[in-house]
Amino acid sequence: EFVNVGVVAHCEELGWLGYAGVADEGRRVTQFFPAVIAADYLRQRTAMFAELERVRVLISNTKDRRLACGIFQELVRPRESVFRFGEIRTAMTADPAELVTRLCEHYVKPKTALGELVSG
Repeated sequence: EFVNVGVVAHCEELGWLGYAGVADEGRRVTQFFPAVIAADYLRQRTAMFAELERVRVLISNTKDRRLACGIFQELVRPRESVFRFGEIRTAMTADPAELVTRLCEHYVKPKTALGELVSG
């Protein structure tokens, strides 16, 4: 079982990475998984989004698009972790930032979101 806590998108042509997630103080996750300690989850989620921001800046400052693509692939590769990335999918869009927002609204946001984090 899983709970979506965010979305990440990479546009190789633009050298762009964006992400979005919902800040919910852990209530949404602990409702699904009562054994999860909210404070632990929040620390790990904060660290994950800090890493996403670090990678976003790295990709935006990298002129070599193949290197940027490799950085993205390394970010999302399967590993043992509390947070895991889903299958990589392709989408055509003229506005990748709007796509990230739309995907977050569809896959992540509960009906009454308490806050959100969007970057890109």
